[in-house]
Parts: sequence; C-alpha cells; structure tokens
Amino acid sequence: MTQYLKTELNFEDPDLLSALDDMSFWQLRLESNCSALCGYEKNIRALDIGFGSGFPLIELAMRLGPTCKVIGIDPWKAALERTKI
Repeated sequence: MTQYLKTELNFEDPDLLSALDDMSFWQLRLESNCSALCGYEKNIRALDIGFGSGFPLIELAMRLGPTCKVIGIDPWKAALERTKI
C-alpha cells in the first residue's frame, strides 16, 4: 500500500509538467479571480516569482494579450524550458 512512497519522479519530464497543471485545484480559483486581480488593461507588466509548472504564467499572458508583458522567474530548469517563447 505504501509502494508509491518509493516512486521517483523525473521533474525534468515535460509530460510530468503537464500533469501537474491538471492536478492543481487552485488554478480554478486563479482563473475565476484573474480579471479581478489584473483588470485586463493594456500595457500591464506582471511578474510571477516561482511559477513552477507555468500554469499561472501562461494563463495570465494569454488572457492579457500582446500589449502586456508577463515575466516569470523560477529555478526549475524544465519549467523555464517549457515556458520559453
């Protein structure tokens, strides 16, 4: 029953990064509150520190659009590669 505790995950695996996005309950809360948080105005500059799998960073950038700039900082190399544009 506790065999899962011995499982080693490869946090550099892009498939694992995608699975982590689907597992986050808080992302629903962020999505519903996103417009209240940032107002969807033009020319917004946003900084996401410790963006992890990139869900909030990518979601915010897509919602704000091309007039805005969203920057993410994270020490996780796989996350940086995933969100690189």
